[in-house]
Amino acid sequence: MSFSFDRQVIKDPSGRIKYKVFSNKGREHYHVGFWLEGEESELDTVSRVEYRLHESFKNRLRSSANRSNKFSVTIWTWGQFLIRATIYFKNGETEEKEFFLEYNLPPDNGNNYVRVE
Repeated sequence: MSFSFDRQVIKDPSGRIKYKVFSNKGREHYHVGFWLEGEESELDTVSRVEYRLHESFKNRLRSSANRSNKFSVTIWTWGQFLIRATIYFKNGETEEKEFFLEYNLPPDNGNNYVRVE
């Protein structure tokens, strides 16, 4: 099976990139989603995906058993980093994969970013 991962910076309904600042002197954190890509028939064989995030995350292990959104997970992050994933199949087998979470942010033109609380 040939699985891969995709990612996207999440936007509000107006198309603006959402960000949060968690402390007074903190960095802007962007809302990012990532998910498993593959043929529909291959995705149907998966029961869940566990994602191991960067060690700086308090809750490093994230899991999704939601086939309808391709086992998607969303996080708030300011950085880009390697994610290790374990794909759990319905037949009891597992597959280890990794991908680099990266995203490109456009220059701020004054209208395309929105701070959320």
